[in-house]
Amino acid sequence: MNEKYALYVWSSYGLTLAVLMWNLLAPYLRRNELRRHLSEPLEEVE
Repeated sequence: MNEKYALYVWSSYGLTLAVLMWNLLAPYLRRNELRRHLSEPLEEVE
């Protein structure tokens, strides 16, 4: 088996795994950011 082909295949698997993990993690991080933002007291506008 050609080593370059194996590198291509395994890097494709790794990139796919990274994208899938980000798609699972991003909404969780965004939800925590929104909760933190909404729990802050409102500043008065003058």
